[in-house]
Amino acid sequence: MAKLTPRASILSSIPMFSGLSKKELASIQRMMSKIPIDAGSEFIKQGTVGREAFIIVSGNASVWKDDKLVASVGPGSVIGEMALL
Repeated sequence: MAKLTPRASILSSIPMFSGLSKKELASIQRMMSKIPIDAGSEFIKQGTVGREAFIIVSGNASVWKDDKLVASVGPGSVIGEMALL
């Protein structure tokens, strides 16, 4: 049985992807890119059209809605997944 790559392993640990086969995980990981984001940078803005989702691998992100902090998320969190639907 083939081992999961580090990215596929991260994906499989996230509930949204946990039921996928190794083949399906491999397909998704081919579409992934590593994007370093500087602390304090805004990378998704409420009300704009999204074209991607982000998986937090390390660090934390603050989630704001209507100028109010609603959550702080960390490794394993998926942000912007609604843009994929």
